[in-house]
Amino acid sequence: VEASLDFPEEVGDLEYNRAEAIMLELVNVIDRLIRAGKRADIYREGISIAICGKPNVGKSSLLNTLLKKDRAIVTSIPGTTRDVIEEQLIIKGIPVRLIDTAGIHATTDIVEQIGVEKSQEVISEADLVLFLLDAGDGITRDDLEIYKSIKNRNLIILVNKEDLEEKHITSSDMEQYFPGINVIKVSAKEEQGIKELEDSIEEMILGGKLQSDDLEMMINLRQREALLRAREHLQDASRELNQVPLDCLGVDIWGALEALGEITGKNLREEVIDRMFSDFCIGK
Repeated sequence: VEASLDFPEEVGDLEYNRAEAIMLELVNVIDRLIRAGKRADIYREGISIAICGKPNVGKSSLLNTLLKKDRAIVTSIPGTTRDVIEEQLIIKGIPVRLIDTAGIHATTDIVEQIGVEKSQEVISEADLVLFLLDAGDGITRDDLEIYKSIKNRNLIILVNKEDLEEKHITSSDMEQYFPGINVIKVSAKEEQGIKELEDSIEEMILGGKLQSDDLEMMINLRQREALLRAREHLQDASRELNQVPLDCLGVDIWGALEALGEITGKNLREEVIDRMFSDFCIGK
């Protein structure tokens, strides 16, 4: 663009189709770098996962199973967990802050009320929510009330206690009450369905398994902002091809180069000018 603008006789007219293809390819590369940076953030900083459901649905058993140790007290008495319990673990290489919440239900017990309120706060801030149902109970009014408050979250529904001989939740029930939601049948007690759950967590958080040809890099906030600016300039330039004068087009392209120069630490303007004179034999 710069050569066509400053030395039209030596260089000739700008090849618009080729210029557009180059800019769009650069946008794709920048997008891949940004995505890879976000994935790197996940592996570096981790995520929070909240386990929720009504009392005695198996939340603490699931916590213990995922941790592979007895961290939470497990009894048949509803309301054993009255406060949130947090533990750290690694799932599929991802650092996870796993949070077992108090059973959510209407109660007149002051201590339980505080626990429920704290649980709701934790759930609202979690990156991912695991919502447990009890296969032996069927889908209850309490379940539906909880679902109403979390249905817009990143959500996986777990039908727990699949080891029971008598179960009261069918596939048609799930389609009726929770359409389009990822559902996994598990038994926290017997460790059934845990691998499928871990695979689903990876899928939900990363949007799919990392491919070997992904551009993986650690980028900080300043670098990400520079990439976003470069992408915006290139997208503007590609839209403006054939619509604005070349000097206006050059403003966006220089803007993209300067943003990328902030990342590399190089003066790309000087490199472009040197390249112009060497490639196009200008001044010779």
